[in-house]
Amino acid sequence: MKPSLLASKASEGRPPIVLYSTSRWDGIWRPRHEFARLLARRGWRVVYTTGPLSTWDVGGDDWGRTPWLGGFDRVGSLYVDRPGRLPLRWQGRLLDAPVLQWHASKVRALAGARGRREIVAIAFDPVFLPHVEALRPLHCVYMQYEALAHLPQVRYGFHELERRLVARADMVISLTKPMAQVLPGSGAVRARLLPSAVRFDEFRQAEARPCPPDLAAIARPRIGYVGSITVALDFELILEVARSRPHWQLVFIGPVARDGGTESVGDSACDAKWRAVRALPNVHYLAQKPAGEVPAYMAHMDVNALWYRTAGEGWWLRGSPIKLYENLAVGKPVVGARLAAIQDFEGIVDIADTPQQWLCAIDRALESGSPVDVARRISVARENSWDKRVDVLESWIVEMVAARANTGRRCVIDAETLAAMKREAGRP
Repeated sequence: MKPSLLASKASEGRPPIVLYSTSRWDGIWRPRHEFARLLARRGWRVVYTTGPLSTWDVGGDDWGRTPWLGGFDRVGSLYVDRPGRLPLRWQGRLLDAPVLQWHASKVRALAGARGRREIVAIAFDPVFLPHVEALRPLHCVYMQYEALAHLPQVRYGFHELERRLVARADMVISLTKPMAQVLPGSGAVRARLLPSAVRFDEFRQAEARPCPPDLAAIARPRIGYVGSITVALDFELILEVARSRPHWQLVFIGPVARDGGTESVGDSACDAKWRAVRALPNVHYLAQKPAGEVPAYMAHMDVNALWYRTAGEGWWLRGSPIKLYENLAVGKPVVGARLAAIQDFEGIVDIADTPQQWLCAIDRALESGSPVDVARRISVARENSWDKRVDVLESWIVEMVAARANTGRRCVIDAETLAAMKREAGRP
C-alpha cells in the first residue's frame, strides 16, 4: 500500500504538522517548503512557521513592511504563519518565555489543536528547540538539512541546542550518512536518510521551452552551473578549465554568497578567485533567476557541471545537492566532483577529480548524445522526485504516530544498546 493511501486510512485521526523553519515562505524556495506543500496537498493539516520576530529583527530589511500584528495565509490545508512586530522575542530575558507561549497558542489554533498535544512538530534548525518545548507536541522530528555545525559562523549555543533537540526528538532525519555522522549523542546512529530531490515534471518539461534570450546570446558549447555561488565552489578548478578551453563558454546562474544578500562569496581568498573567474572572456555570470525560469536555463546548456570543492573540510562535503537531481531531470550530461552524494550516481554522472579529468569528462559529455544515456538520466531523476521523498516521509510519520498510539510512550534507546549501535557504526 502506498504511504499516502496508508495515511488516508487514518485521515480523521491524523495529527496536524507544525513545521519550523528559518526560511520565509516567500523567500528562496527550499526543501522545507516542498515538504510543507506536498504534505498539505495530501490532506495533512500543516502549519509553516518561522516563529515570532525578535529584537534582532528590529530595523532589518523587512521591518518597514512588517505589520504591527501578524496573521496567517491559508492555501487548502496549509497555514503559513505571518509574524508581526508584536509581540517580540527578547532572547535571554524573562519576557521571552511568555512570547514563546503566546506563539505556541497561536500555532495550536492554526493547527486546529487547541488544548491538545496531538501535534507532529518538525524542526529544521536547533534554534527552534525553545519553540518546540513551548508547544509541547506529542511527536517531534528533527530534520537535519545542513551540517550546521560545520558552517563558518556557528551561532552561540548551537551545539547545546542541537544536542538537546536530538535527545528530545522521536525521529531524526538527515540528508546523507556523512551529514548524520556529525550529529551529537544518539543522532548519528538513529538518523534516517532522506536525500534531496527534484520537482520532476517541472524540470523534465523544460526542454520544450524556448531558450532564455540572455542564454541564447551566448555561443556554444555552454557549460552551465545553476546554484548558489559560495565557498563550496572550486574556483581554482574553474579558472584552469576556462583557461584551457577558451572556446567553451562557462555560464553561472545564481545568488552570490550563502544568503544571496551580498556580492561576497564569504571568504576573501575565494572572493578574489571569483573575480578572476568573472574577468575571463569565456565566463558569463547571468545573476540569479526566478525559480520558475531555472529549468529552462538548465535544459539549454550543453553540459551541466557541479564544480564543488573536495579538499579540506566544509559543510558542502556532507550535503545532498538538489542541483544534482535537477540536472539529471533535464536530460543533459552532468559532470561532477567526487562528493559522497554525487559518487552514489557514478556511471550516470561523469565524476572527475583533477583538472585534466574534468577536461576529458566535459569533452566526452559534449561528444555524447546517446538517447539511452539521456533516458537513464531522466529515469534516475524520476525515481528521486519530491513526491517519492514525501511518500517515504509520510510513511515514517504514520509509523511514528502508530507506535506512540500502540505503546503510549516514546521509544527510548538505553545506554547499553546505544553503545552497541555506536560500535557497529564505527563511532567512539
